[in-house]
Amino acid sequence: MGTRNFEWNWKCKSTFEQPPIHVYKLEQTLSHPLKQINTTSKLETVSHNEKLSFIDPLSANFENADPLSLMAAQEDWDDLDLNVEPVKAPKRGLEMSDNPWIEQRTAILNKFTTTQKLSISLQQHQERGSSSRDIASNIGLKNKLEQLDDFEELTLRQLEQLSQAEYVETVNSFGKVLVTAWNHDFRVKALKVAIQCAKLLVDTSVVQFYPSKFVLITDVLDMFGNLVYERLLAKAEYYPSGSKIMSPLPENFTPDMVPESAKETCRNWFYKIASIRELIPRLYVEAAVLKSYTFLTNSELSDCVNRLTLMTRGIGDPLVAVYTRCYLCRIGQSVFKAGPELIRQNLKDFLLLYEQLFSPSVHHQLSTQKVDLASYLGTYVPALDWMFQGIANSDRHDFLDELFKLCMEKRNKGLLLNSILSTFKPEYIAQKAEVLVQQISSCFGESFPLYTLLKMMGERLRGHTTSNSNYIKREIWKLVSKLENEGDYLSCVQAWIPFIIAHSSTSELNIVLGDIIDRIGSSTKFSCAILQDIVITVASNFPDMDQLFTMDKFLPLLDVIRSESSRAMACQRILEIFCKSRTAESTADPVTTDALTFIAKVLHDSVNALSVDDEKRQYGQLISQLIMKIDFGDFEQQLRFYVEARATFMNLDAVIVTLVHCVNRIAVETGKKVKSHHTKRTAAFVHACAAFSYITIPSVTSEITRLRLYLVTAQIALFNQSLGQADACIASALAILPQLPLSVEIDGKMCQIQPYLSEFVKNLLSTLIIVPDCFEQGMLYLTRGLVNMLQQCVEITGIAAITRLYLDVIRMLSVAARPEYPYHVRKVDSNDILYGSDPKFLTEINSMSSILLEEILNNLQTLGEQKDLEEQAAISFELFQYVIEIVNLESEGMATLAYQLWLLSHKHKCLDKKMAMRLLDSLKLKLPMYPANSAFSLLVSKLKI
Repeated sequence: MGTRNFEWNWKCKSTFEQPPIHVYKLEQTLSHPLKQINTTSKLETVSHNEKLSFIDPLSANFENADPLSLMAAQEDWDDLDLNVEPVKAPKRGLEMSDNPWIEQRTAILNKFTTTQKLSISLQQHQERGSSSRDIASNIGLKNKLEQLDDFEELTLRQLEQLSQAEYVETVNSFGKVLVTAWNHDFRVKALKVAIQCAKLLVDTSVVQFYPSKFVLITDVLDMFGNLVYERLLAKAEYYPSGSKIMSPLPENFTPDMVPESAKETCRNWFYKIASIRELIPRLYVEAAVLKSYTFLTNSELSDCVNRLTLMTRGIGDPLVAVYTRCYLCRIGQSVFKAGPELIRQNLKDFLLLYEQLFSPSVHHQLSTQKVDLASYLGTYVPALDWMFQGIANSDRHDFLDELFKLCMEKRNKGLLLNSILSTFKPEYIAQKAEVLVQQISSCFGESFPLYTLLKMMGERLRGHTTSNSNYIKREIWKLVSKLENEGDYLSCVQAWIPFIIAHSSTSELNIVLGDIIDRIGSSTKFSCAILQDIVITVASNFPDMDQLFTMDKFLPLLDVIRSESSRAMACQRILEIFCKSRTAESTADPVTTDALTFIAKVLHDSVNALSVDDEKRQYGQLISQLIMKIDFGDFEQQLRFYVEARATFMNLDAVIVTLVHCVNRIAVETGKKVKSHHTKRTAAFVHACAAFSYITIPSVTSEITRLRLYLVTAQIALFNQSLGQADACIASALAILPQLPLSVEIDGKMCQIQPYLSEFVKNLLSTLIIVPDCFEQGMLYLTRGLVNMLQQCVEITGIAAITRLYLDVIRMLSVAARPEYPYHVRKVDSNDILYGSDPKFLTEINSMSSILLEEILNNLQTLGEQKDLEEQAAISFELFQYVIEIVNLESEGMATLAYQLWLLSHKHKCLDKKMAMRLLDSLKLKLPMYPANSAFSLLVSKLKI
């Protein structure tokens, strides 16, 4: 294993068409065109002419000197200050922001990690004899080559026991050193940093980390290639046609536009890179600067890439070789949009040596590192996927078929099948489905994980049809059933369950679910999240929810999910799917309703003291939607269902509120059906409905919600002539008033209680108008109870709010005094009929009104003492309006009161003047109706109308 220290001369028939392996003739070469053989140590002494019997093109151009050594002799970078800002990202260099590669590199860095210690070998310059600056002054070939040997006499500095984070930080520091050296015009140091980085790719001592190492190192190499390209671009200014002013090269320049000086600099860079003696650094660095060839020629780029491709055949380690090929393909696509031919050739070369991955030398290396073969093969996946993806995205279907055929001919083809399944288009996978199933079957017992192939194929076939789905389903399930690990088994089931649902009957799917239950059993060695996803997938892909619950294995599958959170999430998604699929429909199927109730109960029981309010709210809304979609069409059966649901879902307020509304709804529907002419049976039923609501409402947490529910229930009971239930609900609501908090939570927000209390009281007063008195309780006993409770709410809402509520009660009493009420409930005799304007009843109304009026006047005085003058004026004006509209102003006392209220409302200039003017205009219209000396006329004159 490892990179050979010499090059092989491969004799092939052509550039792309590579003969079989046994045809190659391998010849070992001990010489290097850039290094003279050291004759003083191991080899015999030869003459100077014999040493230089080859033609060295680089020596001719640089006076027989190695350009890398010559440049090194001209620069001294040992004491370089690294505290320099890096250069900006190049604009037109190598495209590092290619989206597919960015996604790929991120996935590689996240997946291929290690806890083992890593090492980095750094080569440091150690001078012998004369200084490096003396090299530039020597002119003889012999002396220069000897000095070159001196310059490249290196010592190794080993950085060992590095953690992964330290290794990444060190490699990133190489990039900073490279950029800083470049900023200081130390080009050779930048080049040598790139070379040092490329050499790190030879090391596969921690094989599972190699893909991440490749990503980190190639980032530095891409940076170097960008710097070289941008430098050449800056030097390549030219004279546009017809202009005498030099301009930068256009975006799509041609080599003939590049001045000769820039071309010469470009050639120098490639001469330097050609001086790199080791194969892998020379190959990687030249690939990194490949785009700079565009300054010299466009026609030879393809030949250059082909030459680099052939050079990869000299790499002995197959893992190093495949990532080198991946880098070449990526650079080729980025530089000149290389077509699939380049990737095809590299993949064919890889396939020719594919058996090397399973050779004894590889097994020995893995045994030394204590790495299993499956993990080792997994390190090839990113590089192969990148190259396979390039073929899959092309329109060369012949290349696809050729590659598919070559892969199917290999033994131990699991790695190749994985890349085909993950990169080829689903349509192609569906077309070759039968062949792929057979090939996957042949991989049983091999090193590459079988479950990975099964899972990948299931995911790729999702939503696609095949020619023989029954065969595929049958054969795949045989393989899945053979998997020993429960987690691998469930992962495959998760991938294939949509395909099974689409091509199976209900009974077949039920058998599959039963197999899952039997296989998992009491095991805990699996992810509950996967099982949760399987359940959700079955529910979401099944065409008929009613048919789904006929399978006797579906609900038991929920019990296998041992994680409460995962089970609750599965139940939540099932209910969401059902409610969404039945937007305008209801269900009465007993099997479906029982199953859904069971699922909802599981969701409800997952709520505990640690559950957040938002979670409770979501669960409550979802179960409420379910309850409203269950309709048996029979009111009595529906009420029994609601009674059972109340016992099942007592911990969720939203569900309790929904149940109360649902029961009230069927009570109203019952009253409508009989047109308020209740029989004994229907009367008993509506009484039962009212009793259900009356018993259920106290379990609701929110006081405002309880008030509203009591009032609605009382109104519906009144509608159904259930007067006793109506009185009981109103009395219960009144008992809550003193217990109200200062603020309540409405839709997750804290709000003041005052507006909600005012709304409730006004709604209640409109109901009390038509509620008949109970003779046992006395006249207007509910209204008296309301006033008594309001007196206890002063600390909750304040004097001003309570005073306004008193005004509302007075208005209600004025309506109650009328001989005929403005509205009634069918079959219910209100107080206007019961009392018939009886004087005792009117006296009671007047007495209550007087007490309330006195209380209001006292409160106005208190507001003045509290300096709440604005509220005092506003309430005074409201009372003034009531007095002049309802009270008999022929009474001198009432007229005086009205005048005093008018003065009080104007005292502090807090009155709405437009409203006051409209009120005065209405009084002026009434003036002819009264005698000239009446109290009303005196009032009008005082108001100066």
